Amino acid sequence: MRKIKYSTTPYKKYTQCIGVCLLVTVLSGCSKPPDIQEHSAEIPFSITWQPELPRAEQAIVFSLILPSEVKPELSEVRGVSMYMGRIPLPWRQIQPGQWQAELVVGACTEPTMQWQLTVPLQSQATASTKTERLEPLRVTFFTVTN
Repeated sequence: MRKIKYSTTPYKKYTQCIGVCLLVTVLSGCSKPPDIQEHSAEIPFSITWQPELPRAEQAIVFSLILPSEVKPELSEVRGVSMYMGRIPLPWRQIQPGQWQAELVVGACTEPTMQWQLTVPLQSQATASTKTERLEPLRVTFFTVTN
């Protein structure tokens, strides 16, 4: 019966390569993603939320300022760090061009959770009744666990 040696030179090289690849994958997966706020090139907007670094299971109030002829449609929040489903986010108009929405997200196992808010937009020209869909806004925010 022949014995198979697993310590041959090619095996050692592959083992080292696999070890390095695994280490890089683990380390890159553990790094905190950058704080990203995307914007639409089509329209000016401003979005803020309070508190600035919300906790899971705590109300987050979003304030959105858009040109008066643009209105947000039903929006969606999704977990980026971990799948948490889709959370619908309806907006209510405070005054022309100013919108507000409130959200509560669930807790997860991540100490810092990254979320993405997608806001579909609709433009209403004042001279006509025709509506036009605009490029959606995408904003990334973070929550921390309790």
